[in-house]
Amino acid sequence: MNRFFIATPIALFLSISVFSFMALMVSVDSDRNLKKTESLAFNMVMVEEDSALQRRQRAAPEKPKAPQAPQQLSALTSQTPSPSNISPVSPMTLGLDTSISGIEISSPKFGDFGVTQNVMPLSRVEPNYPARALKRNIEGSITLSFTIDSKGRAVDVKVTSAQPKRIFDREAIRAIKKWRYQPKIVDGVAVSQFGISQTIEFKLDK
Repeated sequence: MNRFFIATPIALFLSISVFSFMALMVSVDSDRNLKKTESLAFNMVMVEEDSALQRRQRAAPEKPKAPQAPQQLSALTSQTPSPSNISPVSPMTLGLDTSISGIEISSPKFGDFGVTQNVMPLSRVEPNYPARALKRNIEGSITLSFTIDSKGRAVDVKVTSAQPKRIFDREAIRAIKKWRYQPKIVDGVAVSQFGISQTIEFKLDK
């Protein structure tokens, strides 16, 4: 009997404790579920807002501008220069009375009186002033005779006169062999021109 009275309060206390613990656990679980629900609802709202923002940003692309009509061909052709405005180059612009680095070259002379064409060179190379003449301050002149072949080259170059002798010969001959002339044309065929004479003067700058 005494055991019954002792066990009853203990059992009652344990029962109350168990029920209280279970109630506490249920309350905690409810709070957790509520928080999860709120978080889920918040996330859904954010996703919805993001989706709405993306829909707003996906605006329809602008329509491409219509290409401009090309200019009329007449406007382009009007800017093309007419060939009549281009003046031909005259052979006389290749004058030979020049002085470069103290070297003067006179106009050529020719002994073939049947020549009717201009014998002025199309291109030429100025002779170098000999180093020995520069050191000794020597001036002079040299006259060369040669033939213009069918290709416009100076061939068979010879010294006819030189003052002083053997000072300017090599440089003058070397230079005139590099000159190019317009070949003489007879009946549509290029032929050689004989007896061409060229005088070159070597002068020092003062």
